[in-house]
Amino acid sequence: MFDFSAERTIRSVDESLARLRLPSVDIIQIHDLEYAPNLEIILSETLPALEKIVNSGKARFIGITGYPVNKLQEVVQKSAVPIDTVLSYCRYGLFNRDLKDVIPEFKEDGVGIINASPLGMGLLSKEGPPPWHAAPESLKRAAKEAVQYAQNNGEDLGKIALKYCYRLPDIATTLVSMERPDLVRANYDACVQGLSEHENQVMHEVVKKFFIPLGRTHWENIEVTHYWENMENAGLVKPVIIQPGNIDEFDEAL
Repeated sequence: MFDFSAERTIRSVDESLARLRLPSVDIIQIHDLEYAPNLEIILSETLPALEKIVNSGKARFIGITGYPVNKLQEVVQKSAVPIDTVLSYCRYGLFNRDLKDVIPEFKEDGVGIINASPLGMGLLSKEGPPPWHAAPESLKRAAKEAVQYAQNNGEDLGKIALKYCYRLPDIATTLVSMERPDLVRANYDACVQGLSEHENQVMHEVVKKFFIPLGRTHWENIEVTHYWENMENAGLVKPVIIQPGNIDEFDEAL
């Protein structure tokens, strides 16, 4: 269950620092802000709470993360609290590039951009996505066929996707997961090696043949809808009351 209230935000930061055995962290991020009942609680409670965390010395920078690009954009536009970083995942790579449209605005606002999941949380890997992946079946099929097409042409589509994302302009950080030592080496090699002429050719063929014809290459709102349906079925949906001045009540907690 997500709780974006000011009180829980401050308590969560303190609990995390205690588990990490650290006095402070560099970046503190609001995770998956689309799961908030509305963005007003993010703007009126969560972000002001994090600003107080920064002012107390427990963090240096504030970031937001989420899947819907338009919600990240809206929070950056409306926030009275300066936002230092935005983390977006699966929205700037081979099959979807929605993040690209808002990058100029983020740059103008001085926001650092973290582009996560270059492989689409497994969509572009040889192993394929996990069973819980929310992508529509049409995208899963296209991705599977694209991986096989690259393999038939002697290339690894996952490696191509990494190389492409590592070299995107205006992206401060590309975030990838690595669960095995061999993946660390493979990701490092992809980072230091550029796309070969043949890899570049296969990449363009894959995008044109499998992804452009799809039209819809995201799964926005699917997971959030399921979340609120489950919350309602469990009887956990409660009204959220925003009280603009209540952040000051938590000063002493810092």
